[in-house]
Amino acid sequence: TDGSYDLYSAHYVVGVPTSTADISALGSQTGTYRLTGATFPTLTSSSGQLLAVATSPITGSLTVNFGMGSGYSYQLGNIAVGGNVFAMTGSGSISGAALVNGSNSVTGGSSASGSVAGFLFGSNASHAGLTYQILQSGNTISGAAAFTQTSLAAGSYGI
Repeated sequence: TDGSYDLYSAHYVVGVPTSTADISALGSQTGTYRLTGATFPTLTSSSGQLLAVATSPITGSLTVNFGMGSGYSYQLGNIAVGGNVFAMTGSGSISGAALVNGSNSVTGGSSASGSVAGFLFGSNASHAGLTYQILQSGNTISGAAAFTQTSLAAGSYGI
């Protein structure tokens, strides 16, 4: 690159957040989501220089519990960039339509840590989006994932 901002490392999901009324109406149901789109992960240095762009798509799934103690769990895999293949799993809480970062586990690289941010969108939370970051040795792996709800059923209160 020429040192200017590189759009390869801009990862985001766009949608109209699900209304609080729609989320409340989902009661104690659990939604299951499949990955329907994602950006190719990028690897950037601590100074923001683009080091690598993945050449294969990621995998993933998401489960959201809309009941009391609402929360979500996710799995992202095949995050292959910069000579490593990472996977992330984690869970967090829901605040309105926001999927709030909680606990995350990263495998595939030594001393790697990760975080996610996301939200539910569409009527009845028909879709979800997550952005993720993996930090390792001063570098950052970033990406975004979009999910579509495949089922909505009565569920338990725990994730």
